[in-house]
Amino acid sequence: MRCSSLITHAVQQLGFRRVKRGYLPLRVENLVPPESFKSRTLPTDPDFKHQWYLRNVGQNGGKRHLDLNVEAAWALGYTGKNVTTAIMDDG
Repeated sequence: MRCSSLITHAVQQLGFRRVKRGYLPLRVENLVPPESFKSRTLPTDPDFKHQWYLRNVGQNGGKRHLDLNVEAAWALGYTGKNVTTAIMDDG
């Protein structure tokens, strides 16, 4: 900022302490083994095998199971139909 003659004054602003809203601590007795959520069928999209973020089996040298874990939601019957998603990023 010192190299611009257009800037005459600057003040460092303090950040805000972030508090997680709606957070409930994880309780071991409520956990369900991932094996119980295995999807019966996978999508028929021919490019599904390339969508590692949906089901990562180590393709392209990636780390297995580092994905969105959507198979558990699919096994429960969630399909995404009529779902609206918004991503807000403050950083």
